[in-house]
Amino acid sequence: MRRDQEDSGSPTAERFRRYCDGFMGALLTDPRVDELRPEIASALGVAWPSSPGADPLPVAMERVPKELRARADQFARETLGLPWSWAGRTLLVWIARDIVAVDRFSVASVPAPPIAWRFATRDGESCADARARLRTEYEQMDRALRAHEREPGERLPKHGDHLETWGRWFYEARVQKPPRSVSAIAGELDNHRRHVEPLTDCGCRQTVTDGIAAVARLFNEWGGLE
Repeated sequence: MRRDQEDSGSPTAERFRRYCDGFMGALLTDPRVDELRPEIASALGVAWPSSPGADPLPVAMERVPKELRARADQFARETLGLPWSWAGRTLLVWIARDIVAVDRFSVASVPAPPIAWRFATRDGESCADARARLRTEYEQMDRALRAHEREPGERLPKHGDHLETWGRWFYEARVQKPPRSVSAIAGELDNHRRHVEPLTDCGCRQTVTDGIAAVARLFNEWGGLE
């Protein structure tokens, strides 16, 4: 079933949204995406609502030129290698939200909840592994802050956080340049879980493999590729 044929409130639609949250959140950190930001910011700058406190995104997106939407579709397909029919439009919305959020919350930011964070490298840890662990911890902090900024009715349930993680894994293994290996991602998961048994015995590699495959299946199905 294609994305546009699925009930937006169905469990499958919710799973797709959570996969996208993790995938697109990671994709926004991709240096290649910066190529689109000036064009989108320019389009949104013309459409900014003047009423204080209004969310500018719905109004702005209505006025994004068709040429820019086509450009986003082409960019997603040719530069990022994303073959799905929904990818360009979704990327455009996420970049727009990112740009709008900077403007919106710099004016009247929601007070941050009390959070303490300390990061330290571990004995024998490589720079690549330390950087990956740092990125994971940063993303967890960022998700907590973004959830706090949402209205109470929009808070995401904690029980679905693993779906966002699977979306991030899919980005890192299939889209990121250079890609991360499943072994590297599994090693990060193993470190997070602090398993005693070797990586080959703990099941982390299978968890990562299964998660990436689940995201690929739904993205392909809703992108009209299956």
